[in-house]
Amino acid sequence: NMKNDIQSNNHLDSKKKVLQELIKFINEKKISVGLFIVFLGCDGVGKSTVIKEISEIFKEGPFRRIKNFHLAPVAKYQNKNTIATNPHKKKVYSFFISFIKLVYLYFLYLFSYFFNIKPLLIRSSLIILDRFVYDIIVDPKRYRIKFPSFFIKLISYILPKPDLVFILDAPIEIIQQRKQEVDFDTLHKLKLKYLQLKNKIKN
Repeated sequence: NMKNDIQSNNHLDSKKKVLQELIKFINEKKISVGLFIVFLGCDGVGKSTVIKEISEIFKEGPFRRIKNFHLAPVAKYQNKNTIATNPHKKKVYSFFISFIKLVYLYFLYLFSYFFNIKPLLIRSSLIILDRFVYDIIVDPKRYRIKFPSFFIKLISYILPKPDLVFILDAPIEIIQQRKQEVDFDTLHKLKLKYLQLKNKIKN
């Protein structure tokens, strides 16, 4: 799995860098089936914009189809009305409920990979996920989870991996302009954790 830390002041630079890395990866690996990629980063770094524009570019090929998903390829997480605008304000679950949710997310990712992602890959599709289980390592509070980090990391290690992981970054001032509901200190901590994550993701 290939990791890329894309730092930029605007989504045009990010799109260009992502596109360069994708083309390089496709050419080097001589992709004969589909490609599974993930975008990570704080809310407000421009993931949705980059994903949308990259999807438009690759409509011309080499993939037969392009499928974009939020968090996991299941219907529950694709409804924009169910996506929390400020998840950090919610109270975290108890230890027991956190464990149940982690187990649920593990099987959700596992089954959705084999029943949704894998068949699409076989049919030469480009699959793009906005967020992935790696997000829980960086920001468990977003998912209202309070549990030992080693267990969360273990879950991420034993799940099927994406082919490429892009970690988008931007100056905190720009992020906060887009996501004013998140305070500066929280953004600063999350930004650092995402940048540290690129050295921890392993196949």
